[in-house]
Amino acid sequence: MEMKIIEQKENPLFKRNEVLLEVVSNVSPKNSEILKAIAEKLSVPEENVKVRGIYGNFGTHVFSVYANVYKSSADKESTEVKTKKERDAEKKSFEEKMKLAAEEKKKSTETKSEENEEKAK
Repeated sequence: MEMKIIEQKENPLFKRNEVLLEVVSNVSPKNSEILKAIAEKLSVPEENVKVRGIYGNFGTHVFSVYANVYKSSADKESTEVKTKKERDAEKKSFEEKMKLAAEEKKKSTETKSEENEEKAK
């Protein structure tokens, strides 16, 4: 996969760089591949990059990629709208954390009650 930066604009309002890239590839590149390649090329963490779109024309091996590169992940979180898939993944991970916390709390109360029973004897 060959990548070339066509245009790079600074957007100080949103604290990001808006990048247009040209990618030459035999197959349509995946979002994750593009994300890693942009992060590597611009020397930023992957968490700070949002791929807006990958566009290709029929019969060509050249793809246009639009991406936003943020200065920090907090800037990205405050600006970008999360997809339904991302929101669901966050909700699921939050629910799992709450379930684990509830289980730990239950175990700790059980051990405390056992200790109290032993002290009572």
